This record gives sequence, structure tokens and C-alpha cells, in this order.
Amino acid sequence: MKKVFLGLFALVLLGAGCMPSTAVEGDWFLAFDLPNEWVTVRQYQLDSEPVPIEEGVSREISDIVLQSTSANVYSSSGYMPETEAFQALGDVNMDDFTYIRALKLDERRVIPSESEDLGDGFYRLKLCEDGDECQIAGRLNYDYYFVTEDSKYQFMVWQQGRDMDDAQDVILSAEVVTLTE
Repeated sequence: MKKVFLGLFALVLLGAGCMPSTAVEGDWFLAFDLPNEWVTVRQYQLDSEPVPIEEGVSREISDIVLQSTSANVYSSSGYMPETEAFQALGDVNMDDFTYIRALKLDERRVIPSESEDLGDGFYRLKLCEDGDECQIAGRLNYDYYFVTEDSKYQFMVWQQGRDMDDAQDVILSAEVVTLTE
């Protein structure tokens, strides 16, 4: 009797692997579990363009931004320009933000071999030591990569007044969007 129950249990477990996976919906190639107040927009220049919130994102663009505020983000090495174009940006956040630029890479792109494997297709590459030149203007000293069966993605992070773990949690929440027709 014990063998029968074990056999039935094994069959149930095997059958569970055949169940359809849940579809992940989204407008871009990846979907993210974003905290409240975060927005997803097309890539824009941190110092000269207004946040393109109205435009949204789609699969036609290979470059998006995940950021912790709907305000314009400005990151610099210490000065704020007095140009009319900059003043026309309106609400600007300079000291409490996370700005993650996500890029869909060409499939031929090689992920650097010195990258740390974080599991589940995620990698982290240390660009420089803490406080070195690569961190000027709020740039995080790590780049992240996500490799799926069909695609590769890179994540670059700028932060002011935030913990690095906030950005990493968002990046590691990435899931491939399932197209439904």
C-alpha cells in the first residue's frame, strides 16, 4: 500500500511539471515588480529631457527606464545648470531617486566572463571599487545582466539617497513577457 501511495504521489509530481505556466503580461519585453510610485518610461537624458510618461513603452523600443519617481531626474557632479531648457523641465529630483536604464541587447553580445552569477539568468559585473571614477554623478558601480533563452538585457543604475538593494530588487524581479494573440 505504501508503494502505491508513493507511486501515485510521484505521478502527481510529474504531472505538475506539465501544467501550463502563468502568462506574464506587459508592454515591453520584460515585466517588473515595481514598488509604489515607480514609473516605466522610454529612455531619456537625465540632464536635458522631460520624463516621457505620456508616451509609455512598447516593443518598438529597446531602451527603457525604471525610476522611483515620476519627476524628472537630474544627476550631475555637483552643479545645476541655469539654462532655460533645464528650467523648462519643471519638477526635478536631484537627491532621492533610483534610475535604472534597461536595454535589450543584441543576441551576439557576450556577457563579461568576470560577471558574478546571481542565479536564474541574472549576472552582476563590478565596474570599479566604491568611490572610484565610475560612480561620478550617482552611477552605481555595478551593471546587471539578464540572460533568457532568446534574449539578453543590461541594466545600468544611477542613484541618489537610495540603497543599492532597492535597484537590485527591481532588476531581479524581471520576468519575460508572454505575448498573447
